[in-house]
Amino acid sequence: MKLNGWQRIGVVLSILWILPVGGFPLIQLWNYPNPHMDLGINNSPLFDWIEDRSEVKPGSQFIPLNPKLKFGLYLLISFGPVFSVWPLAYLFIFTLRWVTAGFKQRT
Repeated sequence: MKLNGWQRIGVVLSILWILPVGGFPLIQLWNYPNPHMDLGINNSPLFDWIEDRSEVKPGSQFIPLNPKLKFGLYLLISFGPVFSVWPLAYLFIFTLRWVTAGFKQRT
């Protein structure tokens, strides 16, 4: 399969989107809790906080929370733009060629 220059740019941009956008939440999850690696996991909408076993200490009860990745939202954010932009780009090109063919003079 031969790719033209625009398709190659599209492939590169798709990879440049998926690697950091798809990889960053996984890095956050794998490094939690690491006080030297605060990557904003506490404020991320990609995670739910699940209660763990409570730890009872004298004078207080501590309930630790563990992050759980919202997998559907993660897939939508990581791959949704890629799988929606490619068909839209081809639809745009097809429509543009179809319209310009209508203006060409028939001989």
